[in-house]
Amino acid sequence: SGEREMKFTRGSGAKGARTYRLSWTGNDGTFTTAPSLRLPLNETKSLPVGIQVNSFGPHSAILNLHDSRDDAIVHRVMLTVVAPRPISVTPGSQLRLDGRVPLMQSDDHYIAVPAGVAALKVEIEVRKGVLSARMRSMDPSSNTEDLRPFQFVQLQPGKYTWLVAAPVAGTWDLGLANDSGWREKDVSRVSTDEAQYSLAFTALTGSIDGVVSGGQVSIQARRDATRIESPAVDVYSAKRDRHIGHLAANGLPTLLTVDVPEDAGVLRLRATSDPGASEIEMFLYDCTTGQCFLYSYGGLAQAEQIITVRKPKAGQWKVAVNAAPIATGVGGFVLEQIVGDKAKRAQLSGDDIAWKANIASPAASGDAERVLYVELVDVALENAETQRILALASADAPPEKKLPAKPVALATTVIAVR
Repeated sequence: SGEREMKFTRGSGAKGARTYRLSWTGNDGTFTTAPSLRLPLNETKSLPVGIQVNSFGPHSAILNLHDSRDDAIVHRVMLTVVAPRPISVTPGSQLRLDGRVPLMQSDDHYIAVPAGVAALKVEIEVRKGVLSARMRSMDPSSNTEDLRPFQFVQLQPGKYTWLVAAPVAGTWDLGLANDSGWREKDVSRVSTDEAQYSLAFTALTGSIDGVVSGGQVSIQARRDATRIESPAVDVYSAKRDRHIGHLAANGLPTLLTVDVPEDAGVLRLRATSDPGASEIEMFLYDCTTGQCFLYSYGGLAQAEQIITVRKPKAGQWKVAVNAAPIATGVGGFVLEQIVGDKAKRAQLSGDDIAWKANIASPAASGDAERVLYVELVDVALENAETQRILALASADAPPEKKLPAKPVALATTVIAVR
């Protein structure tokens, strides 16, 4: 609910002001305006539009401008707002929905993902019929690689689980279509029945920390942070470097080079703008072939940007950091670069308050700062995702289409060991 402002300019017709009657087509009561608008020639006038949403989902209507002489419609413009369903980060809470989709029709569910969510768990149960699924962030700048296998996949009756790592805060859309009649190539997998389904959305968060003492690292994760069935930690023995950069006044990005060794398990980049400096964007380019290609984008402008790459290719990578949303920035930033070996997984166990694990601290070597980069994961969720991958892969799918699910970090920490 609230108010927006539209601007109109009449660029033709007689001199002097003209009055236009305003009407709506398809308005369910969401939008309200004054009954008329007076427009002088070549002068911009504002029209306040009141918005009062009474139900979740999209609301659209067409605003009509009528000529005062014969009441003919001389201009039309569509207005649309979306009221997403909120997802709570309260431990144990879920957003659950049920629905039906008639043949060759679709259903969309809009959800509001809060900031600071480590992962979004999406569960789809198809009880009858066949559905194709598509999920996307309404933020056009988001680049979520985890969603690529999600787009328009055909779901036979069964249960399917997806994890969206570090979802962009804001509105997301899950679309379900009963369209196997034209999308499915295998006739035996086509359904003409009305589809029935259930959905569950869960916002996952977590916290984890560690302490080095006497050659051992004690790792602890609080149990009240999120609902985890099989907690574990992936531990990367890593090297940490820091680079200081300055935001260019001419709008050009600052370029930094990262060299990744053979058999690296993780590359984690964290850029933070200095206090009082401009907010930043961060782009990562894969230059391992001798040519650079965009690999990932940190997200819309903010004071901190993080990009994590598991099993990065060996060779040269480049990081570009620039001020945003105004490119001519002021101040500087710090880029923390962590390159780690392959992960070692340790299962966590504990009481009603926390899960714990003790691991050996790696020996220091060389002059580089050594750290442990630790990710909290849920093995049960990984297994559920792997089952979904195998269930949706065709019999003749190549091996790379049947790989186990990638770990999704529910919390991270960096522990200095030297």
